[in-house]
Amino acid sequence: MIDPATRARLERWKLSLLDLSTGNRLIDAREGRTSIALPGVDPVRLAASIASGSTFAFESTLDSASGSQAPACFDTGKLRAPLPPAELARRLTSLRRTARAQLADGGVHTLWLALGLLHWSDADGVSHAAPLWLQPVELERSPGVAGPRDGGLRLVIADTVEPRFNATLGEKLRRDFDILLDARGRSIAALAGDTSDTGDAVVAGAGDDTSELVALLETAEGIAVSRAGWRVERGVQLGIFSFAKFVMWNDLDTRADALLASPVVAHL
Repeated sequence: MIDPATRARLERWKLSLLDLSTGNRLIDAREGRTSIALPGVDPVRLAASIASGSTFAFESTLDSASGSQAPACFDTGKLRAPLPPAELARRLTSLRRTARAQLADGGVHTLWLALGLLHWSDADGVSHAAPLWLQPVELERSPGVAGPRDGGLRLVIADTVEPRFNATLGEKLRRDFDILLDARGRSIAALAGDTSDTGDAVVAGAGDDTSELVALLETAEGIAVSRAGWRVERGVQLGIFSFAKFVMWNDLDTRADALLASPVVAHL
């Protein structure tokens, strides 16, 4: 039998690692200094393009020299952001520097494309926006290219890291709203009395690179439509997001019994 005091200590340890507050960008990712909104970009199409090895430059929609106000153009390999050219270059450089420093210092990849955003409201009616799916990317400097418009940086896939569902949001929904939403788009809206698994119905092309993203977006839309003030934005953000503490929490949560049964852990 596990000592109740030991289990209580483990629970306190787990709680210290789990940040479900709106200060966590995985829970509320409203645009700020550590992100760049890319309006008008289809998240599914961008995910497929990045996964296939496509790379993208950046361009400001506020730069009259660009000659176009279109938000994105896959044909020319450019993603356009509603920031002045100098600010866009500054943010891209800052994101690259921050991501590289965090990888070097802690071995954690933190630069991601947020693909799809769940706009949700808390008990006080305050609206927040959380990413649903995250695609790992890097910013590489194009050889011989630099300037105020884009900083000479291109968006490329980080092929040593896997895309992932925002499990931190999933835990937030489970704890606060009794909604279970997993990486394959399956959901159980317990508060609504719906215990059906709808994931299989919306997974299209089970072998392709975007099937989980498609399922997740459609299932999240089904959840949002039944809740006042909730909606799914099929938008994209480039930003800094960290999963490090959640991964540690998940390890403790899924292996708690084995951990507590260890004589070494009990001794410590």
